[in-house]
Amino acid sequence: MDERTKHTSTESPRSMALAYGRHGPRRFRLDLADRFWLRFAGLMLRRPPPDEQGLLLMGCASIHTLFMRYRLDIAWLDAAGRVLACVADLGPWRARLGPRGTAHVLELRVGSLEALGIEVGSRIEHPALQGRSAA
Repeated sequence: MDERTKHTSTESPRSMALAYGRHGPRRFRLDLADRFWLRFAGLMLRRPPPDEQGLLLMGCASIHTLFMRYRLDIAWLDAAGRVLACVADLGPWRARLGPRGTAHVLELRVGSLEALGIEVGSRIEHPALQGRSAA
């Protein structure tokens, strides 16, 4: 397996994603959390993600910011990557449940929703979302 795509329980694969929002297509880096412990840990006890980088929690409809030391931007996605809801500047020690139809959650550095033009109705493209359809 290629070193760039190999991952363990403490690291996730990183690749490029596209956000189709109000600013047109914008590229950003995306880490995947596609297993229980990766989703549970999320960005907890880590440094804030760099600009233009996020974490996609696969198969997850809710988030918490317990033990977080910084604020996040959050987008809830359907199975095909369409943005169903967003919360900008969510503080530590909070929990949020996504709207009906949520399949994935995108965690981003605060300010990233605005910078990438992500809003309700925007679409996120990433290989992990290909071949999926909205339920």
